[in-house]
Parts: sequence; C-alpha cells; structure tokens
Amino acid sequence: TMFLALNYLSAKSTSTLSMAWNTNATLTSILLITLMSLGGLPPLTGFLPKWVIIQELISNHNILVSLIMA
Repeated sequence: TMFLALNYLSAKSTSTLSMAWNTNATLTSILLITLMSLGGLPPLTGFLPKWVIIQELISNHNILVSLIMA
C-alpha cells in the first residue's frame, strides 16, 4: 500500500513528498505514519516487535548484537 501511495502522489524523493502535502494532506499523513512505523518508532506497530527482539537478545547475553540492532 505504501508503494501505491507513492505512485499515486508521483513522489520520487523526499522533497517531492513534502510538496504532496498541498495536494493530498490525508494520504501524505498516513504515508508519514507508515514510514515511521517501518522505522520502528515507539508509539507505532513496528516498535513492539523490535523491543521484544532486543529484550530477548539481552536476556540471552547478546548485548553487542542488541546494541547494533538498536
């Protein structure tokens, strides 16, 4: 769905995305939240699996791997 939104907005770069705010604010907002979720930012769905994986790595004494992942 993210690629369909980027195609619909004809966005090829982040500067083009910032210009798309004027034409379709709702779609641009949803796209921004989706991209942040893929990055694993805290209030979004991508954060919880990342947090669980880091917690499990630390409990298995793989601290270096968890630091690299974070």
